[in-house]
Amino acid sequence: ENKKTQGIPWVSVKERMPEDDGGFSPLCLVYYTYTGGYGQSITSIGYDWWDSDKDEWTKHDNSEVTHWCYMDDIPAPVTQEN
Repeated sequence: ENKKTQGIPWVSVKERMPEDDGGFSPLCLVYYTYTGGYGQSITSIGYDWWDSDKDEWTKHDNSEVTHWCYMDDIPAPVTQEN
């Protein structure tokens, strides 16, 4: 697991997709891969909403997103208080 993504409760799109929250699509953190301008594979993290009526992400192609998690499930950063 990448150190930058440790502690994030990722869910594979092969397992399940996000569920609506009272009729609203919840905001999700998404892990996605796409092909760049020179044909190279690029992996990144961003945000998106799952539209359960259309069975698609609103900002990314379904084929790009490999994992997701609800934004509310992401642990807050550890900070030191002075």
